[in-house]
Amino acid sequence: MPRRARIDFEGVENLERSRKALHHVMVRGLERREIFQDDQDRESFLNRLVIALESTEATCHAFALMPNHVHLLITSGKAKISLAMQILLTRYAGYYNWRHHRSGRLFQNRFKSILCDKDAYFLALVRYIHLNPLSAGIVPDLGKLDKYQWTGHAVYMGRQKRTWLATRPVLRQFGRDPKATRRDYRKFIQAGVAEGIREDLRGGGLIRSMGGTWEVVKASRRGDKERGDERILGSGAFVEEVLKATQTKEKALSALQRKGWDFDKVLAHAARTVGLKPADLLRRGHANARSRGRALVCKWMTVDLCESYVRVGARLGISRQSVTRRADIGRRIERELKVSLQEQAGS
Repeated sequence: MPRRARIDFEGVENLERSRKALHHVMVRGLERREIFQDDQDRESFLNRLVIALESTEATCHAFALMPNHVHLLITSGKAKISLAMQILLTRYAGYYNWRHHRSGRLFQNRFKSILCDKDAYFLALVRYIHLNPLSAGIVPDLGKLDKYQWTGHAVYMGRQKRTWLATRPVLRQFGRDPKATRRDYRKFIQAGVAEGIREDLRGGGLIRSMGGTWEVVKASRRGDKERGDERILGSGAFVEEVLKATQTKEKALSALQRKGWDFDKVLAHAARTVGLKPADLLRRGHANARSRGRALVCKWMTVDLCESYVRVGARLGISRQSVTRRADIGRRIERELKVSLQEQAGS
């Protein structure tokens, strides 16, 4: 059976802001081989994670570096989570192969990303991810985990300093006083040790989202209909909401593709919108109209037509990071000019 595409779109714009694109990302080594040989490798991985987060304006709330896999809890920013992971994994694999005199793939073909209901699972996922080294026996007890530098837990406890880790959204749920907040956060983590492994946090799908097979059976007997999807961790209502938003975007994309929208057509449309010729937008420069037109091209190609940031950058002669920034500017220009490529899908 073919693998289903990840649910991956910028900020899940159609969803409530409180549920903005929270992803539990898992990366495994090829054939479950180790992906870190020492602490230098682990630190290099985190350094490249920071670059990926900054490039896409994503936010990381929790992480755990295990011998042959990694857990990350990320809120996507202005670009897809897949772009952040491409930056991270490509750069780290290149570094690892260079340092250890090897070649070939380091990671499994696809990272796994579960879109999660932030309201229902945010704190539980932070705890699950941070307890991984303890659950696997890498550290013997919670006291050692408090100081273990290869999860975000030590940062939450004030034992490590990683300013890029977004701890505030979690800690503020335990109060305002720093000392009391850390104490209550630790109690919450400790409660998870006794709770053991929660199957519902190991992936998406109806069985996991509802807490196990027996819960699904009981709901069925009650006549409750819940929709499940292995790419999503959340209630049936959340799954419906996400799939509806995704399907709306996919329908618009299909309509644009059927009408022949490609780079050249987008370029011409953007040029007309700002009163220039298509060739003008292919020239570098900071003239206002040209910059605005190029920003619209970046937004329409990457967001509306789901084209690769690298390919768009190659056509415009700019970097992938520049495409990301310009696409964000393109959103603002769309609102200002009241134009949208999606309108072309229905026209």
